[in-house]
Amino acid sequence: MPPNFTTTLKTFARRALWLLVPLAALYAAWFAYAHWRLTTQLARYKAAGEPVTMHDLVPPPIPDAVNGYRVLVDILATPLTPTEDNFINGMTTGIAPSLPLSPADMTLMESVLTTQAASLAAAERGHSVPKFAAPFNADNPFGSDMLAGMGRTRGAANIFSVMAMYHAQRGDSVPALRMTDHTRMLAAWTSQRHTLLAHLVTIAIYQKHADDLVHLAPEFHLRSATHPLGIQRQQLEPVIKELLDDAPLNAALVRSLQTERPYALYVSRRHIPGSFMRPMANLLAARYNDGTDELLAAVKADERSYSSSHGTLLSFEAQSNAELLVNGPFSGTNSYGVAYGMHLRALTVRHLAAAGLAVRLYQLDHGQLPPTLNALVPQYLPAVPVDLSSAARGPIRYDATQRIVYSINLNNTDDGGRLPKTYGTNPRDSVPPGNDDMVYPLYRVTSPASSAPSAPATLPTTPPPPESAPAE
Repeated sequence: MPPNFTTTLKTFARRALWLLVPLAALYAAWFAYAHWRLTTQLARYKAAGEPVTMHDLVPPPIPDAVNGYRVLVDILATPLTPTEDNFINGMTTGIAPSLPLSPADMTLMESVLTTQAASLAAAERGHSVPKFAAPFNADNPFGSDMLAGMGRTRGAANIFSVMAMYHAQRGDSVPALRMTDHTRMLAAWTSQRHTLLAHLVTIAIYQKHADDLVHLAPEFHLRSATHPLGIQRQQLEPVIKELLDDAPLNAALVRSLQTERPYALYVSRRHIPGSFMRPMANLLAARYNDGTDELLAAVKADERSYSSSHGTLLSFEAQSNAELLVNGPFSGTNSYGVAYGMHLRALTVRHLAAAGLAVRLYQLDHGQLPPTLNALVPQYLPAVPVDLSSAARGPIRYDATQRIVYSINLNNTDDGGRLPKTYGTNPRDSVPPGNDDMVYPLYRVTSPASSAPSAPATLPTTPPPPESAPAE
C-alpha cells in the first residue's frame, strides 16, 4: 500500500527541521562572532582616535587663514539651475561642459575648486578629511532615487558635495544632512576615502602653491593658479613641473590602501567581509611601480576571483563601460580597482592641466596657440604628458581649433573632445563615462604677449569666437 501523502510530507518536514535547526544555530553563532569582531574592531579604532562614524569624519571649521570657507559634508537636495546642471554633468564624468565656459560656469567652477582646496589644506594640517555621501535606496543603489529628484544617477556624492560647497561659498543657508538609517550604517565606508583622495589630488598642487601665489586671501579663486592670467612665469613653471610628477601621488595611493581598516561593509543588504581589503592593499603595494598595466592586471585578477566567490560587483571587468569608475565608490562597492581607476583619472586631469598651462605660456610668449603639443617640448614641457586614462597609454591630445587638450579616456576612442551622445536623465540614455573624452578647456588671454607678466587679465563677458587653428 503506498504511503499516505500527508504522512510522507510530515516526515520530510521533520527531517528538514532536524537539518535546519543546527544550520540556524551555526548561522546565529557566525553572526554573533561577526558582530563581536566588528564591534571590537570599531572600539579599537575609536580608542586610537581614528574616525569610525560620519560625525567623526566631519572636520572642524576651516580657520579664516585658509579661505574662510567651511568644508561641509552636508548634502543638498535643491533643484539644479541649468548652469549648475551643465557644470555638474561635466564635473561628475570628467568632461568639460559646452565650451567655452560662460562667466557663470567659471564662477561655479572656481567655487568648487577653491573649497576643495581648503578641504585638502585641512587634511594637510592634520584634520579629518570630510567624507561625502548621498542617501540612496539600499535595494537599488544605482536607481534614480539616489539623487532625490535631481535628475542624475551618476556620481551622486560628487554632485551633492559640489552643490553644498557652491552654496556654502555663496553664503546661502545649507539644509541639514539628510541620511537614512542605511546610509548611517554605511558612514564608515573605507572605499570612499579612495575616491575623495582621487578628487582632492587633482587640485592638490594648486593648493600647495597657493600660499606663494595669493597668500590664501579670502577672495582667492583657483583661476589665479590654474590659468596664467596675471601669474608670473617663475610662479607657474613649478606648478607645471609638479603636475607632471606622478610619484608622490602613486605613493599616496599605496599608503592609503595599506592603512585601510578592515570594516565589515554592507551593500544592498549583502555582507562583504572586510578581510579582503588588507591582502589587496598589500598586493597593490608590492606591485605598484611604473608598470601600471601590471598593477591593473593584478587588480582585475584578484577582484575577479573575489567577485566569483561572493557574488558581488567587485570585478573591474564586470562593467566594461567603466560604470564602476563612477558608480562604484558611491554605492559602497569595496573595490580597489575603483580606487586605482579613480587614481588614473586624477593623474590624467593633472597631466591635462599641465599641458593646458604650458599652452598658455606659449601663447603669452608668441601671441598665438602652438601648432602641436610637441612644439612645447622642451621649453615649456619636458615631454608631452601621457594619457593614463586610455588603454593605449599614448600622449594626450590637443585641438587648437576647439581650444582644448583632452584624454581619449577608457574606451580608447578619439571622439575629438566632443560628446558622442547627449546626456539624458535616464541612465540608459547616458553615455558611459569611460566613453567620453576628458576635456581641459583653454581660455583666451586678453592681455598682449608684450604686457607685464603680472598684469591681470579678465575673462570676456561673452564667449569668444574660436580662433583659427594654426597649420599642423
